[in-house]
Amino acid sequence: MTIEITGFEIENKRVHIYGIDVSEEHQIMIEQGRMDDIQKDVEYVFVPECTNYLRYWLCQQKRVRDTKPQTWGDALRCIIGTHTQSPKGIYRVYEYTLDLDGEPV
Repeated sequence: MTIEITGFEIENKRVHIYGIDVSEEHQIMIEQGRMDDIQKDVEYVFVPECTNYLRYWLCQQKRVRDTKPQTWGDALRCIIGTHTQSPKGIYRVYEYTLDLDGEPV
């Protein structure tokens, strides 16, 4: 799935990465009217045991490689607004669908 990173949060040693599904399959469904004006939001939660994978995934992002950030926050700020393949690994994924007014569907 291709996602656009829209934000992040670090709380209680957990990293939350928020995004929107911008995959071609999802866009086709919207265009065909099966999902009229609905955006699919995703949230990835990385627990402390997954920091090695999160570090690996972040280092694969071009903006992170180009800027060479010094902190987790700097690295996560670099990827906001980018389109990327969703991370694959050990984490929790929460998917929820909102209409354009921000109401759950």
